[in-house]
Amino acid sequence: MEQINSIRILENMKVSELKSIAKEAKLKGYSTLKKIALISRIRKGHTIRDLKISELKSLARSYGIRSIYKLNKDNLITNINKQQPFRKFKEDIFKTDNSSLNNNPFQKLEKTFFTEENYFNSSLEKTPEVFELIDVIQLNKQVQKKFKIHETDYKIRFKEALIKDLKLCNAKYKIDYTHKALDSMLKLAQRNSNYEKGDQINIIVMNPNLKNTISTGMKSDNFLTNLKSIVGNILTSDETIDITETTFQVQLVKIPRGSNRTKIINLSENIKTKNSIIQINNDDNLCCPRAIVVALSTQTNNILGHELDSNKIKQLKIGRKIQKDLALELCSMLTEYNEEGFTLTDIKNVERTLDIQINIICAENLNTLIYKGDDKQTKIYLYKNGNHFDVIKSAKGFYGSSYYCEDCDKPYQNKDKHKCVEEYNICKMCTYFGIRIEHSSSTKNRIYCEKCNRYCYNQECLDNHNYICDYVYKCIDCNRIVLRDKKHKHKCGYSECRNCLEEGKINKHQCYMQHRSQKGGTCINGCCKCDKKIPNIKGNRNRLCSYTEKYLFFDYEAQQETGTHIANKIIAHDFEGNKIMFDTNEEFCKRVISEEYRGYTFIAHYAKGYDSQFILKYLVDNTLRPFTIYNGTKLMLLEIKYLSIRIIDSSNFIQSPLSSFPKTFGLKELKKGYFPHFFNTVENQNYIGILPDKEYYGYETMKTENKQEFEKWYDDKINENYIFNFKEELEAYCNSDVDILRRGSLELRKQFLEIANIDPFRYTTIAGVCMAIYRSRYLLKDTIAVLDKEKNEKYSKQSITWLQHFNNKNISHALNGGEKIIAGAKVDGFDNKSKTVYQYHGCFWHGCTKCYKDRETINNINHETMEDLYQKTIDRSTTIKNAGYNLFEQWECDWINSTTYKKMKKADIVEPINPRDAFF
Repeated sequence: MEQINSIRILENMKVSELKSIAKEAKLKGYSTLKKIALISRIRKGHTIRDLKISELKSLARSYGIRSIYKLNKDNLITNINKQQPFRKFKEDIFKTDNSSLNNNPFQKLEKTFFTEENYFNSSLEKTPEVFELIDVIQLNKQVQKKFKIHETDYKIRFKEALIKDLKLCNAKYKIDYTHKALDSMLKLAQRNSNYEKGDQINIIVMNPNLKNTISTGMKSDNFLTNLKSIVGNILTSDETIDITETTFQVQLVKIPRGSNRTKIINLSENIKTKNSIIQINNDDNLCCPRAIVVALSTQTNNILGHELDSNKIKQLKIGRKIQKDLALELCSMLTEYNEEGFTLTDIKNVERTLDIQINIICAENLNTLIYKGDDKQTKIYLYKNGNHFDVIKSAKGFYGSSYYCEDCDKPYQNKDKHKCVEEYNICKMCTYFGIRIEHSSSTKNRIYCEKCNRYCYNQECLDNHNYICDYVYKCIDCNRIVLRDKKHKHKCGYSECRNCLEEGKINKHQCYMQHRSQKGGTCINGCCKCDKKIPNIKGNRNRLCSYTEKYLFFDYEAQQETGTHIANKIIAHDFEGNKIMFDTNEEFCKRVISEEYRGYTFIAHYAKGYDSQFILKYLVDNTLRPFTIYNGTKLMLLEIKYLSIRIIDSSNFIQSPLSSFPKTFGLKELKKGYFPHFFNTVENQNYIGILPDKEYYGYETMKTENKQEFEKWYDDKINENYIFNFKEELEAYCNSDVDILRRGSLELRKQFLEIANIDPFRYTTIAGVCMAIYRSRYLLKDTIAVLDKEKNEKYSKQSITWLQHFNNKNISHALNGGEKIIAGAKVDGFDNKSKTVYQYHGCFWHGCTKCYKDRETINNINHETMEDLYQKTIDRSTTIKNAGYNLFEQWECDWINSTTYKKMKKADIVEPINPRDAFF
């Protein structure tokens, strides 16, 4: 019988080999045992059921099994057996004594256990002495969660005994031991970062005696092949390089993949969205190829060369055997693929093989497109949720929109108002009625159209654009593209004010704060919405009435023993006081964030710093994009716009703590007293007994006057032998808080309605309420001016350095007397004595011919082509010269590359004083 040196050897054996050992040892019941139980039985001669429950919990905890406190012995064993067998066993769980070793009929186990520091891979098991002679030390670790990158620094250390031997050995043995150490380091890095096949790894070698760092580059396999060769060459040729002084940085990138389904998707309640998704239900790692073949069936009946009838297509979509068969066939068409779940590399290979375009929408990125393949005739959409892929049948249905633009990947409702980002490559001069016209760059020959005052790309463009020319033209005076509207003729410099909605001259229009009706009050003549006594019939409805009673008051109670707040009791009351209660945040949010509560306003006390954070997490986890207003880190408003649901904070209206509401509003509490928030732990959920200690009530943090009140209350409860039932107390306390919040808030609302006929909770803060009252009742017409922010001169620091390098104090510029108007427009610099104009041309703003070779590139700020901007610059320069001025011009790219700029860019530029800075 082969001697077993350690538990690692047992772990690396196959189940059949372990059963052979168990059979030889004449162990009973071994045939039905899983691997972990077989190892336990072989080592100690008994089953896993013989372990104490405390030992089972320790074993379960080392496996990362959660909520073990809720599990009995049978459940613990079941969960342990489900875990993968390749785990590190702890010595304190499976203890081995000498007596059991001597009595074992088929082997003698050596007590060889490896600590976390020198726990290496099985490639060194043939030479176990290496474990005792080599250490891999982890220096530090950084994890970038957003990009799923693990960066860990390691050093290799040889024990003294090995160092003495290496000094006597030749270079080959030094290299061999170094290679073994590198193998061990890689295995340790992979284990610490939860490496999966297909993940990318880059190893960087840093040593003070190396001129440059060594990098393997990102690889998905054969990570150490090149590195071993390089390190071997260095150790052979340069004895000054000490491997123990070398730092190895292992960068591991987790690649998104599709494998087993981890969670049922939870989208909004929009029925269009749900009908637009075909869920892939699989228990293998083929969800991505399954999704691809199902998605293809929505486009064609010919799948991978097989012509499928309607019945086969139906079976394919619902997940019958044909789905797996076609998925495996797709995998076989690829030269290689990641068997543990498709990565982006595999998806790209599928695109090339099938000549299709795959687009991936990701749930974790709030349902945005994270991957778009090359444009092909056949386009399919996959939905990535965690490590699972489903199929999107219709992108516009998925987003619940009327249209979906495949060019810029945006859903939209109004066909006429959509502006496609990708259409900048399409000629706008001659494209109409959806006909997309593109011109070859070889035919470019700009021709001026005298009818619309614009340049056409070439003669073809000029001939085709007559239809558009009849509808729009370019104003020569203000350079705006305007419609040829006989009823509303264009006036240069005139526009509609967004505040007062009046048309006026932009530069000279004087606008004032406008009257605005307040929200939430009752109608003057009454309607069925704000007066329940009036019958709800068509003639009694007022569409302008904003009165509402759609309010939900709520409060969270949470456990905080782990450092993360986990909600375990949520109670909510509606306007009438009807109670709903939940035990988890998931249950509460699923219920209230729905069509049932459309148009509601949720109110909690100190929601901005606590309660709203739970709801925000749910929204982000479930791909719902909220609208938020922050004040620092405080969440003042959380709004789900498509459901018209608002979550606001009552402390923005009532500054006093919730405990003072009864005294402030003259209310009677349902549950008087205090609650031990720090006693709310997992272990105490079923507690029934005497009152918890004072420390659980936060006694040490109470104010002096509050301590006295608490001590009196606490002593009274102790004297009356009060029995504390945690579940009942938690519910009663939370319910009392919500009841006080509801009655206090409604009392405040009642007073505002009586005094000012305004509902304060239609606003976000008390300041907003006061402003609404002022604007609706007391604001006089044309009394408070609305001023634009002070329009400072637009300049760049680069242009100022160019002007300063002339050492001419007579030059007026943005920071020296302001820019002057010459020949009808401002110039960057002007010397009145010499009548010299200085113009600094920013490449982006003036269409530099060196920086923008493609002259049809669109400036995304003013939406003009670089050719048009350049032409404007040339025309402006000509105008200045014709007016009799001297002109110095400088292009940005030439200036920043000059030696003069490199000297001048460190010069201090004193900007004008901003009066608003005095407030900070």
